[in-house]
Amino acid sequence: MGDKSNLELLRSLDFLVIVNIVGKALEIKPLLGDRTQLILWIHNEPGFVFLQDFNNAREINACDAFVFVSDWQREQFHRRFGIDSNRSCVLRNAIAPFFANIFADNISLLSHKSRPPILA
Repeated sequence: MGDKSNLELLRSLDFLVIVNIVGKALEIKPLLGDRTQLILWIHNEPGFVFLQDFNNAREINACDAFVFVSDWQREQFHRRFGIDSNRSCVLRNAIAPFFANIFADNISLLSHKSRPPILA
């Protein structure tokens, strides 16, 4: 795909989700269509150094919504960075659907392991 095709694709999206990369919203938002929502999905706690761009109000305001993995995390980002709760939601971490039914619920997974687990 050429640059023009990539730009057309970006502008045609309903939404674009950025996962754990903070500090790019101001750069990406102008490339999106008027109706394209920019969503930032964060999996880390707010103390990580790479999350310091949350201190930049312009960067935060360039995002249309935020997704967090727990109520605690959402509250921490609200307290620390002033993220409006109305612009965020919680989608908890979960197993990928592909792996959900590999083993029956009534059997031990250890019986399917080649070696016993090692706690380090």
